[in-house]
Amino acid sequence: MLTYALGFPPPDSEVRDWLLESKTKAEAHTHAYAFLCAMFVVLLRYLKQIDDELAAIGVSSVGAESLASKFRLLMTQGQTFFHQGPTRKRFYSAILQLASEVSSVILILGTVLNGLLLQMRSRPSTRTGSTPPSSPKLSSMDAMSPQIYDLKEELTKLMAFLIPGFSVMNTYPPALIISFDEAHALAKVEVKDKIPPWSKFYEFRRALRVIQSYPCFSVFLATTGKVNQFMPDPGDSSRVQQELMTLITPFCELGYDQLAEKVVSNKTTLDDVASLRVMASMSRPL
Repeated sequence: MLTYALGFPPPDSEVRDWLLESKTKAEAHTHAYAFLCAMFVVLLRYLKQIDDELAAIGVSSVGAESLASKFRLLMTQGQTFFHQGPTRKRFYSAILQLASEVSSVILILGTVLNGLLLQMRSRPSTRTGSTPPSSPKLSSMDAMSPQIYDLKEELTKLMAFLIPGFSVMNTYPPALIISFDEAHALAKVEVKDKIPPWSKFYEFRRALRVIQSYPCFSVFLATTGKVNQFMPDPGDSSRVQQELMTLITPFCELGYDQLAEKVVSNKTTLDDVASLRVMASMSRPL
């Protein structure tokens, strides 16, 4: 999520800018919820027609048997050191367009519900035996008929596609990993008068907590951030203080080659050491 392409892979600038544009805690939470919702919807659409998507850009899927392999092939097509490929840009453009729509609907619903609450509070109480006042009408909402997306519902649809016979009551290994690279941009803590400290990362964590029972794992990576940006003070949460919830300690200062395959004397060959399998197990794990 860097501003400039100082490393590889290059940043998804449009996604970064959209996630960072929120100015308030409520807006940041809405953006996080809407982005996740839209991502699950668009991802499912792409996965259902992944072979057609690859064929449309003239890419062969030979050797890429799994959905993950095909999706990676699609997302890295046309990628350079400085720019992402056009297919990946279209993918995230579709997500941001839908996320903006979801955010707008959430804002409208919030405004309407607040108005209804004010209406109900301003009405006099009903006397015993009298006819109760009619419920407020949602005529403005009915006229617009916006599509309402639910985060759990959209993820359930995605999981049902990835895992045959999926049930949220069962336990599965992670079927989906959401990775945010250089996420320290999200972790900037906002401190203002009379408002508890918050950050966009905090609000993403709140949105992700809604789907914590699903086989979906999120990773926030940062090379220049500080640990305390991702590990808030336990005193900020009453549920943590009461031991109703726990915070996952950030993984930091990981050594090299911790997951590397062992070299066995008189068994491991030079071809083994030079293979992609062994090389991929080296360096620092993510």
